[in-house]
Amino acid sequence: MTNIGANKTSKLLFSSEEEIFNTLVEADHPFRKLNEYFDFTELAISLAECYSELGTSGIAVEKGFKALLVQFWEDYSDREMEYALRLNIGVR
Repeated sequence: MTNIGANKTSKLLFSSEEEIFNTLVEADHPFRKLNEYFDFTELAISLAECYSELGTSGIAVEKGFKALLVQFWEDYSDREMEYALRLNIGVR
C-alpha cells in the first residue's frame, strides 16, 4: 500500500535554507543576478579588517553590506528594512 499524501508532503519539506531560497525566489530576480555578477565575499574580507573583536558579535559583514545596499536602493527606513528582511524572501 502506497501513501500518496506522503509524496505531496515531501515536496513541501526542504533540507536547507538555501534550498528554500532557490525554490521560492525567481531565477531572474535582480538581487539574485547581483550575486552572480559581484563577489561580496571578497569585499567582506577587506571590510572585516575594520571590525573590532570587542563586544558582542554582530551579523556577518557580507550580510550587513548587502542589507545596506538593499536599504539604499529601495529607499527603506530602518524599520522598513527590518520588516522587509523578516517578510520578503527576495530581500533575504
